[in-house]
Amino acid sequence: MPATNLSRDVVKWLQSLDLSWQVKNPKWDFSNGYLVAEILYWYFSSEITMHSFYNGKSIETKLKNWHLLKECFKRHEFNIPEEIIEGTIHCKEDAAVALVNQLYETLTRRSPQTFGKPTFDDSRYQQTLEPIARSNAVKALKNNISVTELKVQQDILTNQQKAQAILHQHVENRANERLEQPGRFSIKMSPGQRCLRKHPGPNYQEEPVAAADLGGFVRADESRAPAAAQEVRGDSMIRELHVRQQPKYVNPANA
Repeated sequence: MPATNLSRDVVKWLQSLDLSWQVKNPKWDFSNGYLVAEILYWYFSSEITMHSFYNGKSIETKLKNWHLLKECFKRHEFNIPEEIIEGTIHCKEDAAVALVNQLYETLTRRSPQTFGKPTFDDSRYQQTLEPIARSNAVKALKNNISVTELKVQQDILTNQQKAQAILHQHVENRANERLEQPGRFSIKMSPGQRCLRKHPGPNYQEEPVAAADLGGFVRADESRAPAAAQEVRGDSMIRELHVRQQPKYVNPANA
């Protein structure tokens, strides 16, 4: 995710803090928490000691740094959801941007410009690609579940639930694509879809049917027929059918 997804005010705020390096890709730059510690140092220099944080890429270094940051968040009552913190640690899409926006709003008392609700997956990036280049089910799992996430959370059931949610979202996205572009998938309507009928509304009332319109036949369910049609009785509605039966076959051997 490029840094342009951060609003102009937030980018200018980060540049004014004179950080160790320029923010180019938020989801990688803020993952280990070192830059977050530098931001907090400018506002709480008496509490934050930079020698307690390490600028490393291992998951152990990230967890140590973020453990100290969470304590600082708790002391100052920063309302940052755990989902955003976990997403930033594991380089989830939109997580780092949401974290920086909340820090900007909390520390400066100003509301940043946001670009939609964070999704924590690569669905927005997939929409920018051509349909032929979009991820399949296996690639969707690889893109949205990191190795560090599996290493930290070793519960098999929890990981299975995460994978199932990603697959469910992938199937739903593919179904929407098939509805939006039926020609690309060569979709043919089923007989049931071709014979679809519109159901009558709740205020629908059947019009009275005259005897001439019935053509000499009686309705199968006379209890639901209009009263005008029920009053008409006689030979004009009920006809006697004469059936000519074939003579019974007699076996000559038994005669």
